[in-house]
Amino acid sequence: MTASEYLHASFEHDAEFVEGRIVERPAPVWEHGNVQGFLIETLRPMGRRLGFYALPEQRIQTRPDRFRVPDVCLANEKPFGVEWVWVIAPVICTGSIHSQTGMSPVEDRIFATDRFQIDLSEVES
Repeated sequence: MTASEYLHASFEHDAEFVEGRIVERPAPVWEHGNVQGFLIETLRPMGRRLGFYALPEQRIQTRPDRFRVPDVCLANEKPFGVEWVWVIAPVICTGSIHSQTGMSPVEDRIFATDRFQIDLSEVES
């Protein structure tokens, strides 16, 4: 499959495209949706102040032959570039932050950047 064919296709649960292959994404479970909803609700008003938009499940082209679909994406009106990737384990709300300078583990449920932070201990269980 080509990138153009992928972009014109539809999927029941949006799939990713990696080097000519369709990569199915797992169907979300309650905990996943709960954390995703919390992030969108928290980041949208913050984004208005800081100049970005919080979008759920936006297709992002990371290379000519690669499209990923993050659960939550922060974007602004400037050309898109990835500053951080947060990997979150939704049941325990820990994970890691990846940036151009490396990876930092998150064990205290506080995901932070140089501009804002989100405390996932506030997620309703």
